[in-house]
Amino acid sequence: MALTKVSGPMTTAGTVSVFDFMTPVEISDVKSRLCTKNVTDSIQRALDYAEVTRQSVYIPAGKYLITQIAIPSGLHVFGDTTGGYGSQTAEYLYDSTVLFQDSGVNDDAIVFDCPVESGFFRIFNTHLHSFILLKKGTSDTIGNGISARQVNTDRDVAANHCLVNGITAFEKILVRGFPENGMYFKQGAVPLYCSDLDFIFNGGYGLRIDGNNYVRNVVLRNIAGDGNTGRACIFIASPSNDTQVTVDGLYSEYRSDASYGNSVSYPGAQPYGIELGDFGDNSSVHITNALQESIVTDTAASAVIFITSSSAATTPNVIFSGVKIADLTALSGQKKVLIDNRSWDAYTQFTIPATVTFGVYSLVDTGNTVCTQFANGHTAFGNGFQKPTVSSEGAQVYGALPSLSWYESDAAVDTKGWSIGPSSGSLYFRSFNDAGSAGSNYLQITRSGSSISRIIFLEKVRITGISTFADNTSAISGGLGTGDIYKTATGELRIVI
Repeated sequence: MALTKVSGPMTTAGTVSVFDFMTPVEISDVKSRLCTKNVTDSIQRALDYAEVTRQSVYIPAGKYLITQIAIPSGLHVFGDTTGGYGSQTAEYLYDSTVLFQDSGVNDDAIVFDCPVESGFFRIFNTHLHSFILLKKGTSDTIGNGISARQVNTDRDVAANHCLVNGITAFEKILVRGFPENGMYFKQGAVPLYCSDLDFIFNGGYGLRIDGNNYVRNVVLRNIAGDGNTGRACIFIASPSNDTQVTVDGLYSEYRSDASYGNSVSYPGAQPYGIELGDFGDNSSVHITNALQESIVTDTAASAVIFITSSSAATTPNVIFSGVKIADLTALSGQKKVLIDNRSWDAYTQFTIPATVTFGVYSLVDTGNTVCTQFANGHTAFGNGFQKPTVSSEGAQVYGALPSLSWYESDAAVDTKGWSIGPSSGSLYFRSFNDAGSAGSNYLQITRSGSSISRIIFLEKVRITGISTFADNTSAISGGLGTGDIYKTATGELRIVI
């Protein structure tokens, strides 16, 4: 394909405009926002020309009907979002760059054209920003908005997806109405920077990072999601070790319906802000300033973090700060938690190895917990425990009924659960069944002020290892002190006086 312009230059030196490669009829169609002319080939010519001449590509405000465009690695591609980026009304479409994928494509709208290095297609030093990406109609069944996939390859094969390298960034982009994910990174990213992204009514997740290979030094800042069907605004999983992800600024909304623009209506979509899948060892996810809101008229669970690791995998260390759950409908009985580690369908206890959480969060209303019951060696410090404090005395757990629970996943049926917690001024040690619906206390400790007043065994007690002595004098000679217990040769239990 000849890399020739069809009009004079319309932008400054070092930058080419896609209008330079379009016919007057196409430019008029774009500016008038009629979307009757498919301009994919013209945009692709501009991208290919910029790759050869090493220039940036400017996509002026207007509405562009496309099928699929391939961004060459290393390009800076940008548009206009002066018409109110991020607004959820029709007005935000005007004075902005809108890429509008035609119906019936059943493929990703934006893919990449990348070199092969060390066995991977690699996206190097690529910068996309300031445009809106919409899907026309609701008839398509597959297709992501932006997919880090090599052009002209099988979209379902992991090896055909690109590994993000170098300083690659996606900023000020809104993606709405695609049958799969808003943005999809299947191979992983080392590093990746995403800022000011908005995902609305996509059929999968808003932003999905599978990390088939690596996820390291990933920063997600100011991400918003509304009504995406894939359970969460953001999905992150990375089987490789030493994964590091920072999420700073997340707004996620759980919706029951949708009605505006060309959006797709998905009942009960996006109850979770972030879903965490399988991770390798020594991985961490740092979440700050995240809000999960719910305006759904049902009693399903809603959470900022939803953990779905397999039992053979490792979940990351989760560090959170300034995280908030808000229920706009204030439904009684709705479960609102910071961390939900239960299965999606049954909400049963779920085995997840070694997650450690630190942080502060808040709820609009009371009576909700920081997390569902942890399993298999978890520790946690958080606000459902109400005031997270780590001092020289160790971790302090606060709340009206604070408790710590353990769930031994490989124990026999109804012998997995144990807990310890205070009630009415006493500290109780308790066992409970697998469903958590029944249990019994086996030890009670009471107090008078700061002093322990009584230790009460509520079940049978067996004491082993007691020394045998003939009498009190022999016991003292044998090293016991006042108050110690010993037994005689006949089995009589005595106390040293």
